[in-house]
Order: sequence, then structure tokens, then C-alpha cells
Amino acid sequence: MERRPHPLKEIVDFQMSDDGKKFAVRLVTADGPTLDIEIPAIEMGALVRFFVMNAAELAKSRPVNEEESDPAHGQVTPIPTQAIGLAQGAVHSEPLLIVQLFGFDLGFEVPITELSRLSAEFSQASLLMSADVTRPQ
Repeated sequence: MERRPHPLKEIVDFQMSDDGKKFAVRLVTADGPTLDIEIPAIEMGALVRFFVMNAAELAKSRPVNEEESDPAHGQVTPIPTQAIGLAQGAVHSEPLLIVQLFGFDLGFEVPITELSRLSAEFSQASLLMSADVTRPQ
């Protein structure tokens, strides 16, 4: 059976259920049809991981065309976190940056060769960002 997907225009109308166990969104397509979907809240982590992993595959498989890129490319959208830390991956030489979100964690591979540099940069940046700007340093 051949797939005939509709081009996605936007995802809108996020709504939580009264009990907080489900949420709904509306998928709006560029050619007209819409789809309201309800998703168990416990699946949010799986959805985020699905999109992040497929974004990585997409980035590896095709060159970025400047005309197709997102106009907000290069702008960072802050995502609230609960905690950030490091953990050992499946093997000793595979450190992971763990980002704890609300209800699930994401683990990002960090090249072992970058770990010391990142550690120094995090330390320096945190000292600068947490400094009292009203007092001279």
C-alpha cells in the first residue's frame, strides 16, 4: 500500500485532559485536512525521542538547502529542564549528557574527546552567568 502523506503546516491547540493523563493536539495540513489526536501523557518522552532521533537521521541523509531552512535557524528556543548531568553510556568511552525534563529524560552522546573541554566551558560559563552584575569583579 502506497503512502500518500499530506504536507504538515502546523501543530496547534495543545490541550491537557482534566486528569493530566492525556493530551491532544491538532495537526493542520497545507492542503486542507486536519487531524485531532489524543496521546497518553506518559508517551511524551517517546514522541520527543522519536522526533529527535529522526531529525538526526534527516540531517545525516540530506544536505541543507539554504532556501528550505527554518527562518528561526540559529535561534535557540529555551526548553525548561529539571536537571542536567552526566552518565556513563553502554561502554566506558561513551559519556552521556542527561537532560531531565518533566516526566522523562533525554540522553545525548558526548564524544569522549570533548568531555574535558565541555566541562571547563560549563564551569567558566556558570561562574560568569551566576555572578552578581551589580558588584564589580
